Amino acid sequence: MKAGKQMGFNGGVYFGFVVINILVSCVSADAGNQVLCQWCACVTDKSSWMPDKEPGLEGRPHKSDPNALLVNCSGLHASPFAGDYVWPDVPLQNIPDPNKSPDVPATRADFSSSGLNGVMKNLPVKETRRLRELSLAHNQITTILPGSLTGLPALMLLDLSHNKLANLPQDTLPLASDPSTASNLKVLLLSHNEFLKFPWEARLRLPMLEWLDVSSNFIKSLENGFNGKKEDLTFKTIEVLNLKHNRLTELSSNAASRFPNLKVLDLSWNSILVVPDAFLAQSNSTFRNLSELNLDGNPIKRLGSNSFLGSPFLHLLSLSASAELSEISSEAFDGLEDLRVLKLRKNILLSRLPAKGILREVNETGGRRALEEVDLSYNSLEYITPDFIPWKKINRVNLQGNPWNCNCSLQWMLDKLMPRIYKTDSKLLMDLRCSKPRWLLGRRFVHWLGRSNGVYCGHKMEKLRMGLFPQEEVEDVDVVAMGMGPWTIAVIVSAATLVVGLIVLAIIWQRRALRIEKEKRTRNYQCRNPRY
Repeated sequence: MKAGKQMGFNGGVYFGFVVINILVSCVSADAGNQVLCQWCACVTDKSSWMPDKEPGLEGRPHKSDPNALLVNCSGLHASPFAGDYVWPDVPLQNIPDPNKSPDVPATRADFSSSGLNGVMKNLPVKETRRLRELSLAHNQITTILPGSLTGLPALMLLDLSHNKLANLPQDTLPLASDPSTASNLKVLLLSHNEFLKFPWEARLRLPMLEWLDVSSNFIKSLENGFNGKKEDLTFKTIEVLNLKHNRLTELSSNAASRFPNLKVLDLSWNSILVVPDAFLAQSNSTFRNLSELNLDGNPIKRLGSNSFLGSPFLHLLSLSASAELSEISSEAFDGLEDLRVLKLRKNILLSRLPAKGILREVNETGGRRALEEVDLSYNSLEYITPDFIPWKKINRVNLQGNPWNCNCSLQWMLDKLMPRIYKTDSKLLMDLRCSKPRWLLGRRFVHWLGRSNGVYCGHKMEKLRMGLFPQEEVEDVDVVAMGMGPWTIAVIVSAATLVVGLIVLAIIWQRRALRIEKEKRTRNYQCRNPRY
């Protein structure tokens, strides 16, 4: 018995010794450095680890290489930042996916939510010459010391969002091994930090930057931070600039002129009271290349004449969720002959639109692109004219949620606009209702689709008021079902007919069965009680 226990003890010691050797070999390298990939996880992933695009901005900040290796340290609170770790920059032999070639370098690293806080002195890794994407998001980093991000000559995307950074001095972003070497960084994400000023000095080290996100900070003006020559602080390569959820009250032409090639600008949810001058002047070439502009959530009260004449090539314009917007000039959108998408929704004080609005000359010129999508939903509109926009050329229009006054002035909507909406997207008729007159309160437009015959005009409107209109054209019937085409309705009718037929057959069969059972009981009774 003792010998058996001794053998069990020796076996346990031997097993523990083997485990310790394995652990030691996993965190040791030839040169005494630890292998980062054995602390974190090396995975190949077809999907990008970067967050999805921001609303209103087309495209992604950066398209990741689907064949690249991702070093995933996200959520690793026992962070390996305490020492130097060998970066898996050479081809690895332990890739989980056997279908992948072993010669896949690690070009992506995710250190988000890793418990990093305070001052960042240096990256936890070395030999990082192939690193193209780096995320340090969702940490508590307050300061990045000079040289911390040195030695990343191939880096194209850097995510520092959701930290506590208040500034980004120019000497913190050399990114290349030699500070004199131009950086290849194209995407810099700084949202949800504590910036009070725009990081102009970053321009001196980021000559290739295309996408800059400084949303959800505390920036009040772009004028602050001009400490150098104008040409040194001009972002000539930036195409996408996200400034939403800051404290901007204006955007001067001076500041705007520093982004000469900007294509997408998001100024939503700031404190801008009037359309910035940078969009007004026709002679100003500041935003001549701008194609998307988002002004949602700003307390802009009025759109005056030629509000966007300085940006004639806008394709998308959004000015929604403004608590103050109540007036739009008939010349507000003059010059926007390339506009494709217009969003004016959830402006609670917007109760009227100009009789003649945008793109009035489209039908005449013929060569211009017309609007493709218009969203005027959930404003306070009671009436809209057939000349506001060229409705015939629009693919999608949303007019839901407005308190429409259903009188003769809106008959054109029933006759011309409703059939188009029904064909393109019938769901956009779900909340399109009358608010006036009182006897039509809550009635949906769709109930008169295809059989209105001037229902909002003349004697038929009087019959509606008196309750004398044919009942089938007033009640909420399901003749026009949401999202149902003729074939769908035919299938439903056929199915209903089949069900009814089956029910009738079941009733007939049941009655026949009861009759047979009754006759059988009668015969049995006669057999038990014969008559003599």
